[in-house]
Amino acid sequence: MNSFTSARDAAVAYLACGWQPLPVPIGSKNPGFDNWQLFTCTAAEVSQHFSNGGNVGLLLGTASAGLVDVDIDCPEALAIARALLPQTQLVSGRNGNPRSHWWYTADPPDTRRTEFRDPLRRGEDKKGMLIELRGNGVQTVVPPSIHPEGDHYVWHEFGEPAKVQADDLLRIVQKIAIASLLARYWPGPGAKHDAALPIAGLFLSAGWAEEEAAELVFLAAQAAGHQDPKDRKAAAHDTYRKAANGQPTQGIPKLKDYMPAEIVNTLYRWCVEISPNPPKRANGHYSEERPNPWARAKSAPDFLAEKLPEFKGLAKDLVAPGAITLIDSPKGLGKTQVVEALAVALGSESGVFRDERVQPCRVLLIDRENARGVVQTRLERWGAATAKNLHILTRQDAPDLKDKKLWSEFPAEDYDVLIIDSVGASTEGITEKEGKQTTEVLATLQDLAHRGPAIVLLQNTEKTGTNIRGRGEWADRADIQYEVRDATDFIPSGKRPWWLELPADGAANWAERAARRKGKHVFRLAFIAAKFRLAAEPEPFCLEISLPENAPWTLRDVTTEILRAGEEVVAKATQQKNEKQEKAAAALAEVVKDRAVTDAPLLKTEAEEYLHQEERLSRDAARAVISEKENVLWRIEQIQASKGRPKALYPVSFQTDEPRKSDPSGNPCQMGASEPSISAGTDSKPRENTLSLETNKTGTSRGTLFSRLEKSTTAEIGSQKSLSNVAYGGKAIFADDEIEDAEVIE
Repeated sequence: MNSFTSARDAAVAYLACGWQPLPVPIGSKNPGFDNWQLFTCTAAEVSQHFSNGGNVGLLLGTASAGLVDVDIDCPEALAIARALLPQTQLVSGRNGNPRSHWWYTADPPDTRRTEFRDPLRRGEDKKGMLIELRGNGVQTVVPPSIHPEGDHYVWHEFGEPAKVQADDLLRIVQKIAIASLLARYWPGPGAKHDAALPIAGLFLSAGWAEEEAAELVFLAAQAAGHQDPKDRKAAAHDTYRKAANGQPTQGIPKLKDYMPAEIVNTLYRWCVEISPNPPKRANGHYSEERPNPWARAKSAPDFLAEKLPEFKGLAKDLVAPGAITLIDSPKGLGKTQVVEALAVALGSESGVFRDERVQPCRVLLIDRENARGVVQTRLERWGAATAKNLHILTRQDAPDLKDKKLWSEFPAEDYDVLIIDSVGASTEGITEKEGKQTTEVLATLQDLAHRGPAIVLLQNTEKTGTNIRGRGEWADRADIQYEVRDATDFIPSGKRPWWLELPADGAANWAERAARRKGKHVFRLAFIAAKFRLAAEPEPFCLEISLPENAPWTLRDVTTEILRAGEEVVAKATQQKNEKQEKAAAALAEVVKDRAVTDAPLLKTEAEEYLHQEERLSRDAARAVISEKENVLWRIEQIQASKGRPKALYPVSFQTDEPRKSDPSGNPCQMGASEPSISAGTDSKPRENTLSLETNKTGTSRGTLFSRLEKSTTAEIGSQKSLSNVAYGGKAIFADDEIEDAEVIE
């Protein structure tokens, strides 16, 4: 073991070995400066670049005479690597993961970086990566550096790295990845023996030799914790013997009963890629055993007992490994800018999208829609200068989706996310009538998604704003579909879900939308899930993009603000309604008081009509006010002496059992002759009685019933029945009449 006391001493020693050291900030893996891949320094310049408190990295590949690093990231791979990797005298690690870096000198020296990830854990740095061959254009942090988690890097062996052929080393690393993935998903107790047979069949169908397949089955079973891995090795030999004798064997279809289909597909692809005798390719794809779907039918209890994998997207609910996301909107709305921001966030070491940190991913953005200069300017504004994991292809270089041959060679293992802007620009020449070509393009994309990457497609809608351009198969085949709507300056009413109140986006609404957006650089876009096959449909969300001319662009999630705005609108409307009702109740209380002292109490029907006509309340609101304020501002009693015993309102403290003024005939409703009166003419038809009208300050007439009575004014009611009359627009209204609703303001 060799250790260094300072970064400068280590840098000098590494230069003496012919390797190029690189300064890295303490506790980090990222050099933190642009174009670090081109960094060089001599022993004399070490003190200028290296601080004794900093980390040290080694540039790999041609910069260090072909030095490469086999980085082992999971415990399954660590156990298997000791059995398969060539011996070398240069091995490093750290306290939390010892002997996890095996170093070699590769020929040729420009060995490219190759990663092997768990397809069900894409985006998870710690659990997603199985093993990695790190080569040209990459750097690895070495002793005496400190890991971000606080561990110290150490050399377990510091000698001469073994010389290897790059292709041979890559094949060994890929074998370790295959065995590691098998070990990770090897079935639990009770199924371990049964699973060994279809696992061996997997290697057989991929064209592997018997001894090599049996060895890998043994190592995978051992890493999985099987008590008798030799038994699993024997099962592999049995499978090959049966095949040689023409007997049926188990293979890929049966293996999918024990492991997730995506894991089996990945294992098969990795096996074929390094097979000494790969199966023939058909239509650009390796042929597999013909599956027997009928044999995979499960009983209802077994079906319900299966635990579905938890959905975990790469950017909340927008992007998911192995799934196709379709984002559609009218042209020019801003969906491209949102996806550009997404690409930069995913391709950065510390990216943020929708106000949440996202796991770094390897992203390929293909933009055939916009000019190269436009793409460069936009990505620069989004901060792509530090997005080391983001790669871009523009129209000049990106193949059309109709080119099946080129797309069949797409390096799916190099990317976690593929973004295509747009579908229309990538399928030029395909019209809505070309169903066969559309189906072939979709098959290409679906096959690509099955290999692991998340695929994001942008598509414009038709002029109506309701249907995407092209054939309906695009929406049918997508796993996730989001409709994007303009929400600039949108304020919800709070009465309905906010996304149901968004402005229309069709061609007829273009002018209105343009007016809302004119002269602005801040826009809001609502994303509404039209389809989500992977889990429960997510809630709609709203993003705000700020695109100033001479400043960095920003994106933030404003869904909470939209919801809060709706709540504030509801709260304000409720407050105004309550204030209006309180004011109306106070006014009615005065009328009740004035009428009570005239010995002509206000009937309940009159009170409702007053609130409806004079205070402009709806009839329901008027009834509610009368009920809610009972025993607070008034009390309600029946007038026993009146026909029909109508209900009347009295002030709470008013005494109704006091002696009333009456005429000599004993009529308790006859007013005193000394009081000023408003006479009501009578004839043989009492329903034609009229009450005199007074003119209010606005010059309009209203019934005296709804006027505040002065203390010196009383009404003379000629008969008991006149108590039930209501003055309404100059017409005498009786308690048993039906009054048509007038238009009121809520």
